[in-house]
Amino acid sequence: MVCYSGEHSSSFMASGKDKKQSQQPELAADILIPYLTNDVALNCLARVPRWHHIILSQVSRPIRSLLFSHQFYTARSILNCTHDLLYIRVGSYSAWPATWFYIQQKPDPSLTRNGALIRVPQQPLHIESSAYAAVGYKIYVLGGFVDGEFSSHVWILDCRFHTWERGPNMKMARCGASAAVLGGKIYVAGGGGGPSSSHGGTHWVESFDPDIGVWEAVPCPDGVRNKWVSDCAIVGGGVCIWVGQTGFKFDPKTNVWEAFENELQSGWNGQNCVVNGVLYCYDSCGRFKGFDEVNGRWKEVNGVVKDLPAYMSGARMVSLEGKLVVVWGESDLNGVFEHFQKKRMELQWAEIEVKKDGNGDFWGKVYWWGNIEIPDWILGRCPLFYHCLSVSI
Repeated sequence: MVCYSGEHSSSFMASGKDKKQSQQPELAADILIPYLTNDVALNCLARVPRWHHIILSQVSRPIRSLLFSHQFYTARSILNCTHDLLYIRVGSYSAWPATWFYIQQKPDPSLTRNGALIRVPQQPLHIESSAYAAVGYKIYVLGGFVDGEFSSHVWILDCRFHTWERGPNMKMARCGASAAVLGGKIYVAGGGGGPSSSHGGTHWVESFDPDIGVWEAVPCPDGVRNKWVSDCAIVGGGVCIWVGQTGFKFDPKTNVWEAFENELQSGWNGQNCVVNGVLYCYDSCGRFKGFDEVNGRWKEVNGVVKDLPAYMSGARMVSLEGKLVVVWGESDLNGVFEHFQKKRMELQWAEIEVKKDGNGDFWGKVYWWGNIEIPDWILGRCPLFYHCLSVSI
């Protein structure tokens, strides 16, 4: 694979050249923490939360080198000290292409927790209308529209070091496809029909196993093949695909497809996430809803309306450390120019814990709600918030 890296806007992130020169600390020569063996020091440093790494990197050169090493992230994984980090994609109407950022958390013991956008290197090839999926510490950019054609390219962002690499191409060129992750595998559906597509409906649904790096066709029924797919999500251990007003569910264990026989296909607007095995959505009326698989019904999440705005423009949802996190901000022309007259763009996020009571009803509690600081260079460029993913680092 070909790797790409770029200069990070934060002092914490080194440029691609610096990363190549950075080496793991020599345990016999570079002392991480005085009076401690480097094995013990590594065990301690690996437990430091991610949001403190910027400060930690400034302590010494050996520690900074360690933070950019595979050794460090392997230790965090073994010690089960990884954290979920939010990555969002922000662009503009015309001034600059959409770019990935991560949200640098600022822990606050109060109910308000602010964050700041930190830019990551731009993807080497500018592609729009891609599908996106996160597996572990990697973000996968699937297909899209480039140079007037649909693309089968796969680009991978390694969020540990913020480097890009090419992944194995999909079997079919796609634009505007939908994707979901189940059991560590990526499932992508729809978005075909471009001039570069040579397989047609044979590979309308594909799966990718990152461990072996191979795309495989998922045979699908006529109701799915060559149809426009509006969304894809994981429900009840299966891959659910929405085709117009109809829904289909694929069980990877049995390779069996079935049409929905409940309300799962209704009340849907495409904004969804799965938290602790439950599918949630945010509807056009500004309500959070969870899907009750036992009764086959969507139910409103009670208890959150009083603590959040009546309507959150451009809301995106994601699972973060077992909680439901919603990020929202301006996503259309309504009110945008009034914000720019004030030289600011509003982007906020909130963490909600949702539980199910004995009657099968959903109840939510807002743990915190804060602002996300927007870098000055973005202001005045009509920024738009597009996507949000959770990555484990």
